[in-house]
Amino acid sequence: MRRIAEVKAYSHQGLPLTYELTTDGVHPSSEFAIHPTTGVVDLLRPLDYETDPHQYHLKVKVVENGGSARSSMVDVCVCVTYLLQKLLPQF
Repeated sequence: MRRIAEVKAYSHQGLPLTYELTTDGVHPSSEFAIHPTTGVVDLLRPLDYETDPHQYHLKVKVVENGGSARSSMVDVCVCVTYLLQKLLPQF
């Protein structure tokens, strides 16, 4: 897994928050995952510019645990760019 982003939210009541990630608001993503308490978004597998979509539109929902269980949603766009493999250093 590779960390690619972090979503931050705050509870004005100081309650714990839970982060959820979907591709369309309903279905889970097979390429990305989010840590439920930190909001860190990870890439689950390498993406290939030539065969994978060039953009991924994700939705992150944050739920306030306890009390009224307030929630908020934000859109996250991941753009896949092309890198010349032969120019990258080899180790």
